Amino acid sequence: MSIQTYNRQRTVSFPKGLWDKAFQEALRVAGHPDDEVEVTFLSNRSIAGLNKQWRGRKGPTDCLSFPSSPDIPVFPGQKGRPLGDIVISLEQARIQGAIHPEDEVPAQDALYAEVLFLFIHSLLHLLGYDHETSTADEAVMTLEQNRIFSLVADDVIRRC
Repeated sequence: MSIQTYNRQRTVSFPKGLWDKAFQEALRVAGHPDDEVEVTFLSNRSIAGLNKQWRGRKGPTDCLSFPSSPDIPVFPGQKGRPLGDIVISLEQARIQGAIHPEDEVPAQDALYAEVLFLFIHSLLHLLGYDHETSTADEAVMTLEQNRIFSLVADDVIRRC
């Protein structure tokens, strides 16, 4: 399994490798332990440009998913396949993390949890889930997203 993370923003500081184990655990819980995902952290300005370019929507969003083509060959000795790329705005995650948790948690834990949640949301998009196609699809995706988050978050946030 391979998670590659890239930090292409300067607004939100965090320790290098902070989310790597959580992302890997989410991949495992989702049933794709050997597959590959690239995650890039962006600023609101950068993700707004991608949001406009790829979705025709103005302004920043919290995350975007770019699935790999199913035609990409798996090379000999390669266990998994590339699922695609995820981009996450850490600025937006910091804002949302402060309002999402039900309990009072330290700001770093709230950011950590929100980024994990956004990763899982984006991962499910890479796996073919889509909450925008119907209310039934939204319900299925929400259940799976919450299942994975609940299995990964408690243990991982304690280690953060």
